[in-house]
Amino acid sequence: MSIFASKQNGQSSDNGSSSNGSSCCGVCGSGAQSIPTWPPPPTFTQYLNGGAGSLDIRTESSEFSLSRSLNALLPQDIRLKSIEDFKPSTESVISSIRIFSRNSLPPYPVTAKAIDKFYLSTGQLFYILEEHEARELLKTAYTEPQKTTLPMFCQLFAIAAVGSLYDDLVPFAVNQSFFQTARFYLDDCLEADDFQTMRVLLLLAIYCILEKRVACWKYIGQGLQSAHSRGIHLSSEPPAGGISKVEWVGWRKTWRSLVFLDSWLAGTLGVLPNVDPAISQSCYDEKEYHDTNNSITSGLQLNLIKLGILLGKILCNVFRDSGADLQVISEHMVQLEHWHERLPQFLQLQALVSTEIEPMKKAMVYLMHCTYLTAIILLTRRVMVPLVSGEGVINDWLAAGKIKEAIAYAEICVYASKQVAKIVGLLHSERLLVRKCWMAIHPAFNAGLILLFHVSQQALKGHYSEQFSEDVADAKKCISALEYSAQDNEVSRCYLIILRPFRELLSRDPGEARDMLQPPEPPQPPPTSPQSHWGSMSSVQLADIDGIGSPSPSTSPDSALTPASASSTKRLQSNNYAVGKYPKWTEIFSPAPKIFVQHAGTEQQDNKRRYSEKDMKDLEALLKRVA
Repeated sequence: MSIFASKQNGQSSDNGSSSNGSSCCGVCGSGAQSIPTWPPPPTFTQYLNGGAGSLDIRTESSEFSLSRSLNALLPQDIRLKSIEDFKPSTESVISSIRIFSRNSLPPYPVTAKAIDKFYLSTGQLFYILEEHEARELLKTAYTEPQKTTLPMFCQLFAIAAVGSLYDDLVPFAVNQSFFQTARFYLDDCLEADDFQTMRVLLLLAIYCILEKRVACWKYIGQGLQSAHSRGIHLSSEPPAGGISKVEWVGWRKTWRSLVFLDSWLAGTLGVLPNVDPAISQSCYDEKEYHDTNNSITSGLQLNLIKLGILLGKILCNVFRDSGADLQVISEHMVQLEHWHERLPQFLQLQALVSTEIEPMKKAMVYLMHCTYLTAIILLTRRVMVPLVSGEGVINDWLAAGKIKEAIAYAEICVYASKQVAKIVGLLHSERLLVRKCWMAIHPAFNAGLILLFHVSQQALKGHYSEQFSEDVADAKKCISALEYSAQDNEVSRCYLIILRPFRELLSRDPGEARDMLQPPEPPQPPPTSPQSHWGSMSSVQLADIDGIGSPSPSTSPDSALTPASASSTKRLQSNNYAVGKYPKWTEIFSPAPKIFVQHAGTEQQDNKRRYSEKDMKDLEALLKRVA
């Protein structure tokens, strides 16, 4: 009897049932007395964070919430009538998907290459399993299949599923077969070894993130539940359960990867994270769980986790309630700055020029900085959106004398978007951008949306900043990345639809913006049209409060966000984002000087352009905001 054959005719493990039952451990294949599959455990959010991580509790942190707010400020004749959260197509080539088993494996080179791709990409960012352990799983599965346990089998093909997404030559059916195989045996795997299944759940979550499916939220919750049921989150000592200190450290690192994804994904979905910030904060400085040999991989994993913890705190402290408390935002800005200041030298951007780094590791460093800038955008847009839309909170800022401070945060939001655009442009020009890499595409959309709004408002009012051309060029970098991704990604096609009205508005500009951003053609639908739906949305008019939003014709402000009365304020004299110290802001910011060469956005341009160490140092300096 073939291994795992007892489930071959049953339903997928995701629905919590199996028609034919399974053997005692799911791997012996001996036809032992079948046992029923237990119903799924309670959702993780029911007992950890008071249900805060439920998808029913919405926040304004998602990109669609930002899109609605800025779209509502466009002229009525070009704005989208409504924007609703993306809903992926449910159709797939199910007829060609296979469920692998011990006696029915895919060709060895296909699986081996997928494992290679994983450790060149996602495996650099998140700790899941040591590379030598994964290669041992591969060897055992193909040379001694009788020794392959069900958890080993699931881990192997879950890794292959994620890795194959980074290879454009892997057919969709093969990729789906890897994923569906791991998913098919998930329930039996949970019963056999919930520790090892935590890795499978983490991998399935990453796969669903890359495929833009909300199911990733469920897998993260289940993975966290498995970890917390074993006490992995509680202390630095091995909990009861018969595992060694070395093993416990490995599971702790896996849990930390889940913590990052929990916070990062919550922000993109517009919900609160599952993990309470008080729990995640306890692992912020756990350097002992990572190598101390200055390895890029270890440094990336350690610092990304810290960034994820800060993201979770931002969501819980800034987005849980309506309105924006400038003091709270200032405190989180300081924490983000401290994170950046403490980056080791080999993870700073100038290190990408001064030292030889493998291309994919360089890409992962870029993505880490992209995530940092995304956190800044997430935090500061909480001020920018009400500022440009004229919401009632502006009256509170005016009454408290904090309107300049609010404008400063809005300017920081624009600056961070410009830096995201430059990093995405580097990834694209150096052919390091992966079409399905959510950690690049999501920031590219947010940055592109903010920059397009920024320049379109200038074009609409006829007041152009000195950096207008550069801002348009930066927006184009984001659009180019989205167009590249949209070739086989329906979410990116949805993003381009959302950006279309902003591009149309710029196309009316009589100057160079019209030439740089021609009216876009409607995105061509894939063979199966994306299931994107548009809901109703109320209009919010741009307010003219203290000169904000509608500058006087007699003034030429440097930004659509700068009030006319601030025309005599000082320009930014350093390469930092801010002049002065937190929490008091006394300067109105002006766009930073042009220090970047124009980076290629298409393959027709030189993809091998090298950037000087000075360019990278300048970029690094712009990532700082405190003098």
